[in-house]
Amino acid sequence: MSKASNTILFFLLLGVSLSAFAQVIRPDDFREHYTLKQVVVLSRHNIRSPLSGRRSTLQRITPHERYRWSSAPSELSLRGGALETMMGQYFRKWLVSEGLMQENEIPAEGTMRFYANSLQRTIATAQYFSSGMLPVANVRIEHHCEGHHH
Repeated sequence: MSKASNTILFFLLLGVSLSAFAQVIRPDDFREHYTLKQVVVLSRHNIRSPLSGRRSTLQRITPHERYRWSSAPSELSLRGGALETMMGQYFRKWLVSEGLMQENEIPAEGTMRFYANSLQRTIATAQYFSSGMLPVANVRIEHHCEGHHH
């Protein structure tokens, strides 16, 4: 395998600290031997409200008032959306610093793909991430079942 054909895949997995990737020490001639060709980000949804609602047995077994979530049961919360936008911004800044995209890039058709399963919390997470990463690109989030949003 030639050095020019090497592909470096970047995986973001839940629970893996980004700082661990930042601590990698590369030799000075690293960029002369390797070209980053593809970035793959795997992520889970951001902060969601509990799966059970206010009228559920779980919510009624105590007289104590529970936290009032900004979203319906199991949906992405407002805070989750804000944090996911920040995550997208982090990746934008990283990709720009690596020379892989422009600050306000609108990617060419087929060069970037945003895919989520068809739950509201995952579609919304992908939408917020794309808003932070590509704030002027108006990204379409792909998901399996169009119109299925719960």
